[in-house]
Amino acid sequence: MAAENIIDVVVPEGGESVTEADIGEWLKKIGDHVSVDEPIVSLETDKAAMDVAAPAAGVIVEVQGAEGDTVPVGALLARIETGGDVGASAGAGASDGPGASAAPTAAPAASAGGGKMVEVVVPEGGESVTEADIGEWLKNVGDSVSVDDAIVTLETDKAAMDVAAPVSGVIREVRGAEGDTVPVGSVLAVIEQGGAPSAAATPLASQTAAASAPGAASAPLSPA
Repeated sequence: MAAENIIDVVVPEGGESVTEADIGEWLKKIGDHVSVDEPIVSLETDKAAMDVAAPAAGVIVEVQGAEGDTVPVGALLARIETGGDVGASAGAGASDGPGASAAPTAAPAASAGGGKMVEVVVPEGGESVTEADIGEWLKNVGDSVSVDDAIVTLETDKAAMDVAAPVSGVIREVRGAEGDTVPVGSVLAVIEQGGAPSAAATPLASQTAAASAPGAASAPLSPA
């Protein structure tokens, strides 16, 4: 089977004073094929409306956020699989999407490695809680974790809570820095189930940092 690569599409920067945007309209959905620079979603800020384009050709395997949602700059909007058996992954991804945040803290993600990739997301904290602040990262990229090991501490205006690993494995990706505000349902970390610590963790972490940089996905941002 050919190698596959998962590309994150994030909310691009829209200027110094722009920290978030509203999802205006999804132009593509899970399973759709896209070409480079093809618009995926329309975002609206208090200054302008803009389309976020695909940074690579492939198939959309995940979308985050519904029309009308407010998403911060750098937040995950969608994932595109380039190469590999895109049809199979698109079918598997169809069960994901915005509803995945209803799960305790995890949603299955397409795997670019040997083990299954499991996403750790910001859990719901009650009807009135829509976001949380990252208080402290308790684990880093490359760390091994067991089920229910605490990964990160989140703080809301009501309480502080630890987000635990839903599976055993190795952390391959973390998103957000201590002090960042993250919306409910957004991805905090990705765990390779049953994975072993290896140097592979470094490129994945670099890819994440690149995705949040202005040139990565803004050729394509934050959503969801």
